[in-house]
Amino acid sequence: MLAVETSTMVGAAVVKTTEKGGFTPEQVAEMAVEKIIHVSDGTVAPLRDQAHAFKDHIQAILCHYMKFAIEQDRATVCAELRKAGYDDLAKHFRSI
Repeated sequence: MLAVETSTMVGAAVVKTTEKGGFTPEQVAEMAVEKIIHVSDGTVAPLRDQAHAFKDHIQAILCHYMKFAIEQDRATVCAELRKAGYDDLAKHFRSI
């Protein structure tokens, strides 16, 4: 006879919402780094501190590049608006 025993651990569900707008790059970077890097509470203090410092560094890098991506996307949209003859709309959109 064949017997198989398995178990599964499922993490807690987390729900985040915003009011009057979307998430900021800082909030998105925090959500991303929480999914990418997990630091166990049982880790010895020096390693835990180093892991948290690394996590903070990665979060700052993610935030920087998200802001850069947003700027580049806006520049692309403005260029397309200007190409279509909507100079005023492009100007207003760029100032947002």
